[in-house]
Amino acid sequence: MLLGVDVGGTFTDAALLDDERLHTAKVPTTPEDQSRGVMSAVEEVLGRAGQPSFPTTWDDVLAHSPDLVVVAPCGFDADRAAREAHPPDLPCPAVAVDANAYYSRPAPRIADGVRQLAHLVHPDLAPDPGLPAIPL
Repeated sequence: MLLGVDVGGTFTDAALLDDERLHTAKVPTTPEDQSRGVMSAVEEVLGRAGQPSFPTTWDDVLAHSPDLVVVAPCGFDADRAAREAHPPDLPCPAVAVDANAYYSRPAPRIADGVRQLAHLVHPDLAPDPGLPAIPL
């Protein structure tokens, strides 16, 4: 499973690739606390209570004009995420990160993952924490 979230000025988009099916969601961005918009998008793309998930395509993801794609599948290190990600040609940067160590586990290292996301989204404002990141 691959999950990516793009926080934009107006909307926060999420894309989930699961068994060759792509699911997308779009929710309003919450500038006062971007984590609320991110969590809302993730909940939306993972499924709606009592409703089936829905298929989409990479073309649908491209239609949302992402500024950045971060490939961070649960349980994968950056090498495996890069190896198994098969995105189309994207009009934006795409990077595979070590979700297993820095994103998917409730441990102190998750703060390092947040620092990495800050750098990936705003490299001019946040220093690179030096975690594994493989351009796709």
